[in-house]
Amino acid sequence: MGLTDEERAKIEAKGGVVTTVREFLGLDDLDMQVIEARIRVGREVKRRREAAKLSQSDLADRMGVSRTRIPAIESGGKASLDAVVSAFLATGGGLNDLGAVIAGKA
Repeated sequence: MGLTDEERAKIEAKGGVVTTVREFLGLDDLDMQVIEARIRVGREVKRRREAAKLSQSDLADRMGVSRTRIPAIESGGKASLDAVVSAFLATGGGLNDLGAVIAGKA
């Protein structure tokens, strides 16, 4: 969801700078791949949880964590790798499924 040339020109005409998250935060290829994997798995956790008609509290109970941790996992936000993988497995996913999600093949 990028800017049109017209939108970009308006911003720059007012002295603004148009950049990417990658450029703004100084992220390299490895950083971007980790972020993309986290987002993919988080979205899949949410999809699987909703398909199973589980609430965030239900998933948290399965994982043995507080419900407040689930939104961060599902949004690809600040959550440990252990928490993200645990959430995925708690929704019924297996390791092969996890690999497919990370690779963008699921």
